[in-house]
Amino acid sequence: MNETTIDSIIKWFKEQVEAKQPIGPDKWIEGASRLNILREDLDDSICLLEFEIAEKMAEYIEDNKSVAQATAIVKAHPDFLKLNKLKAKSKRIDETIRLAKKRSEINTFNI
Repeated sequence: MNETTIDSIIKWFKEQVEAKQPIGPDKWIEGASRLNILREDLDDSICLLEFEIAEKMAEYIEDNKSVAQATAIVKAHPDFLKLNKLKAKSKRIDETIRLAKKRSEINTFNI
């Protein structure tokens, strides 16, 4: 597995699952480790987007929009969609790492 991005690692796992190929314990741990290391960039992107969205919200409120109006405007912005997609990806990575740990333990016991 020579992938170096979160997307390529997830893609590799997905391809293995779709092809019903067995994944050894070493690959589960290697993939989980790489995902954990690479998630720093994802976490930084989430923090930056949350900050930018909060700034936009504050601007709308300062322009005498109500909080409800500002929230509606911000939620309709493409950055809000991007933020939600990044958060969903982060949750999938958490779950993949958790499952990879369990899967490697199961495979170890079956050897």
